[in-house]
Amino acid sequence: MLDTRRLILLRDLSAYGTVTLVAEAPGLTVSAVSQRLRALEAEAGTPLTLRAERGMRLARAGEVLGRRTTKVIAAWRRRPVPSSPWTAGSRVHWSSRVPRRASPPSRGRRARSTGSAPTGSAGTCSPAA
Repeated sequence: MLDTRRLILLRDLSAYGTVTLVAEAPGLTVSAVSQRLRALEAEAGTPLTLRAERGMRLARAGEVLGRRTTKVIAAWRRRPVPSSPWTAGSRVHWSSRVPRRASPPSRGRRARSTGSAPTGSAGTCSPAA
């Protein structure tokens, strides 16, 4: 099975024409896009891109696969969202882009617990005089 995220990059290459523009939308580097397209070629077992004088362009198989990817994503967006108690009355927006993962929350220094009660007058109660 071909990786959907890589297929979307291939589709974007057919639409935008340059790897630089493909990399801008999801916030990737040009190198990362090139590596993912090479991995897609390995999964497909056929050359999908051709190295050109300036960058790369799609091979015939890449053009066909890019068009089919566009059709599959369009059909996926048109599909009805199943109703369930959790989605009743709400609409879900589906995007062809795979969302980028949010960075994990930073782990600040945690206070160490010694098991003893705080000292001083702040933690004590005294009867009202």
